Amino acid sequence: MSFPVPDVGKGLYLQLSGQNVPDSPEGYVLVVNDKGVIVTARTEAGLFYGCQTLEQLLEDSRDFGREIPQMKITDYP
Repeated sequence: MSFPVPDVGKGLYLQLSGQNVPDSPEGYVLVVNDKGVIVTARTEAGLFYGCQTLEQLLEDSRDFGREIPQMKITDYP
């Protein structure tokens, strides 16, 4: 599955969408790829939780001196 990403280089993209995301208002999909990071959710709450997960990944990357690998996380309560 791919998400549309603006062609402006690497970055963080937050998007609200009702497609290809969990039904839960707190759910999200977080994708890390060569274009950057995309967090997609149905609601602002889902974006918040996706950003919390990204923050944890960034902290671990810093603490362990490792690059964040490409991944896709789908999470919901």
